[in-house]
Amino acid sequence: MNVNITIPEGIHVSCENGRLAVRGPKGEIYRTFPPAIGLSLNGNTITLSSVSDRRKQKATLYTWKAHFANLFTGVTKGWEAKMKIVYLHFPIKFSVEKDTVHVGNFLGEKSPRIATLVSGVTVKLDKDTVTITGTDKEAVGNQCGIIESTTVIRNRDRRVFSDGIWLTQPPQPISN
Repeated sequence: MNVNITIPEGIHVSCENGRLAVRGPKGEIYRTFPPAIGLSLNGNTITLSSVSDRRKQKATLYTWKAHFANLFTGVTKGWEAKMKIVYLHFPIKFSVEKDTVHVGNFLGEKSPRIATLVSGVTVKLDKDTVTITGTDKEAVGNQCGIIESTTVIRNRDRRVFSDGIWLTQPPQPISN
């Protein structure tokens, strides 16, 4: 079974030893390709192939086709997610320093909670909205999860303590 993917203009795709590189105007993304799928580059088309037509192999091929679409969108437009800072008890202090995110005064705690930044992702704060942008959709989504998990509340009633940093807009292409 074969699946053909057309490479949009302005994007360069190369593959060496199972490592795929997609370059475009916004940046470059690397992926390690599974050995069970055959990949061939012919001009401006990518052909994904598998040995059999079984359901699992077909699902894998179309999953990788969706990954390619996400990669192409990332290197041309970029991805953006938004999170909202919510507090009812103590005002949360949010700051970005080099490669870490500091969430201070969370529930009145003295020491800040720290989350590391994923490479290739930028985090910006605008009042109570945190905007996360990057070329890789998976990296943007992972960064949202890391920030959200730093504000997990334990040993308190979640109906009363709804403080935290919550995802309000999942990763979407940046509209220019």
